[in-house]
Amino acid sequence: MRYDYVEYDVHAVERMDERTISDDLVLLTLDQPAFRYRSRQRPGRWIAERVTPQGSALRVVYAERFDERGHGAIILTMYRISTTRMGKAYG
Repeated sequence: MRYDYVEYDVHAVERMDERTISDDLVLLTLDQPAFRYRSRQRPGRWIAERVTPQGSALRVVYAERFDERGHGAIILTMYRISTTRMGKAYG
């Protein structure tokens, strides 16, 4: 999904640095996710997932915002997950 703007929470930036996740990969996951769904634990949050070139999946947790700048996404955190643990979803 295309957003007019994307912002990063401080926690998200720290996780990107710790886990060597690039800004380009986060934006690609938001723009072209394999899966996108609402968080069951945290209402108002969305999760986008995409398989990375390394073979793991990137899970980006974010909230949508509508304001004078348009339709935006606030990245809250992200992490890698093993596709083998996800079963057939990632084939």
